[in-house]
Amino acid sequence: MFTHMNKSKGWLWAFIALVVVVVVLVVLWIVGTFSSSYYAVYLNTGDLYFGKLSPFSDTLSNAWYIQRDAQSQSLGLADFSKVAWGAEGTIKLNDKNVVWMAQLSDKSPIVPVLKGEAPATPQGAAPQQQTQTPAPQSEKSTSTSSR
Repeated sequence: MFTHMNKSKGWLWAFIALVVVVVVLVVLWIVGTFSSSYYAVYLNTGDLYFGKLSPFSDTLSNAWYIQRDAQSQSLGLADFSKVAWGAEGTIKLNDKNVVWMAQLSDKSPIVPVLKGEAPATPQGAAPQQQTQTPAPQSEKSTSTSSR
């Protein structure tokens, strides 16, 4: 009777050990997949953020966002940690506001910026020189009537 109980305890411990190993491997796979990849996260506010997505805490670390240059109207990426109010660069996402999330390809032109390997503004997007708009001319000087 005791040998039968010892065998069933052995199987129980083996099963528990197997479950623990599988859970640890799955967690490592998930964490490894998410932590090594960059994501784009689009919110229902119209904001688009980029960064490393943490699957368990719904946070976007090393966060960047799209910023439009007021003068040239060119787009560039801005580091969220450098905003005027001094954020840490990590954004806690509210699932209710997330419209979609997409993993960025390693070939994406945004990934080198997020890794700090490229400038945040695309080449050719430097502020352009302002061209002067001609002053409106009066109607007398511009209108010619053909009678």
